[in-house]
Amino acid sequence: MRGKPSLCLFCRHAAQPQTRIFSLRQFASFPSTEPNVQPRPDLDAADSAFVRSEEDAPAPEEIPVRRIQSFLEDGKKTSYRDARPKAALQTLKVTPVDLWAYALLGTFEYTHHPDSRALRRINLKRSIGPHDNADSVAHELLHGFFIDPNTNLQRAGFVKVNEKAILNQLQHVHKFSGLSRIISMLSSTRDGCEFLSRSGTHILDAIRNNRKRQNSEKVTPSMVLEMLNNLHINLESKGLQMGPQLCNGALYYASKICNIAAVKMYLQLARKHNYAPDWRTRKALKSMYRSLIVDHPRLKDEDQQREALELITGWRGGVAPRRGEPRMTCFAYLSYRDTETDITHAIYPAYIQGLGEMGLHMGIFAEFMAQDPKRMNSVLLGDEHLRFRAQMFAIAFLLAKDEKHALQALESVPIEHHDISSREDENLMPTWRSETSPKSPHTFNPTPNSSNLWLLSIIYDHYHTHDYVPTPSTQVHLAKTIVQMSHDPQAAMQTLKGMLLLDSDFKLPSMDYGRKVTRRITLSEGHGQEGIRLVPKIERYSEEVVGEVTF
Repeated sequence: MRGKPSLCLFCRHAAQPQTRIFSLRQFASFPSTEPNVQPRPDLDAADSAFVRSEEDAPAPEEIPVRRIQSFLEDGKKTSYRDARPKAALQTLKVTPVDLWAYALLGTFEYTHHPDSRALRRINLKRSIGPHDNADSVAHELLHGFFIDPNTNLQRAGFVKVNEKAILNQLQHVHKFSGLSRIISMLSSTRDGCEFLSRSGTHILDAIRNNRKRQNSEKVTPSMVLEMLNNLHINLESKGLQMGPQLCNGALYYASKICNIAAVKMYLQLARKHNYAPDWRTRKALKSMYRSLIVDHPRLKDEDQQREALELITGWRGGVAPRRGEPRMTCFAYLSYRDTETDITHAIYPAYIQGLGEMGLHMGIFAEFMAQDPKRMNSVLLGDEHLRFRAQMFAIAFLLAKDEKHALQALESVPIEHHDISSREDENLMPTWRSETSPKSPHTFNPTPNSSNLWLLSIIYDHYHTHDYVPTPSTQVHLAKTIVQMSHDPQAAMQTLKGMLLLDSDFKLPSMDYGRKVTRRITLSEGHGQEGIRLVPKIERYSEEVVGEVTF
């Protein structure tokens, strides 16, 4: 082997448990322990003739742009060996979080946290084994890592021409840990944060897809809220706003788990930046007052219940307004910025119904007497829905067991007044479903501008609050009843009472979604129209979905 220093160097390190063969330059200046190895120049010496000066250094190579279309060259598919990576953003590039995870947990410490799972995948890709010493592992992890986060993100594939491909990658990521990894990498720079702030709808759609899929890993609302909280911190540290879509999404997931502190933070954020609410905000409001109705485990304490009420109404104590006291940050304030054009996404009707579900008849009366037009959605204003507004307040009063003010609300509309409606309502209503959780703005079917359908949507919303689904025969009965409802206040109040779940038979133990049984509303076996009433019925679970979709 004399005269073959490269071969000797290879043999010298071949028996050691290294994961890859390092370049010759790494060991060039090490003192040799083998007698037959030719002497090697010290490349680390400052006066070495083999070391080039900084001025003679070659220009840095151009950062490659990774596109999804990179497998096509000249119209033909190339081999995987010669093609560039398929993913627009390489998520297995080492980040500062990975280095911290290695420093604190080690390489093969098992934990469910996504950061450590990503580190194990990086170890697998770079052939880092459990027997490697700390120096060699650190050398492997730092290979190709730059202190400048912009350079790291650009080398991972985040460049201007790649933004559309990255959005597509977000929509098709198979695991929530992968989605969280992408958002964590992008939020490390200001440019990446600006990109995420503009892409709130795509991020929430990707979260929803992973929540619905839930194959190999269970995605809980707490996991989603933790990711959005971290994103908010990164955006705020760079002086950027979260945007209305992400703020409404974070508010929704915080409400699902009754995280009072997070709900309050995002309500304040929405008020500070004048964010307009959307259908997620409405569902967040419903989650909050429903948690109070069913005695959520996180709202057992009286102080927590009072604080949750205050976040809904904005009144100190949560029950009713007090003279001279300003209203605090709450869901009711968001109605001032509501620009939704569909009644099933408007926040004010859900707020009034929530007051009724919680039995706050004094709060409902205060809202009824005020009827601030600035707080109502624009679609609720005008004489064409005057009777619907009265019925909306009457339903809330009836749910709060206040028939006196319910009758007063119905008497506020002249008997001869007719709201806008359609001749096709009776045919359309038995099969109509409100899209309170639209899958896509392109496929969303808006609610027709008819007071009959709007009233039916409130009735269905009330059923969904108590985990009930009407049977097909009940849907036909409800449609016929609403179309034929009398304008007489006393008769109209009795009709509304017959459509609501006021009977004690409906107060069944609450059940989570996904069980093997479902709670349905069917009709009694009474004789004649006067004998028909709603009764609960327990059936085996079916895949039919009526009403809202959770995610």
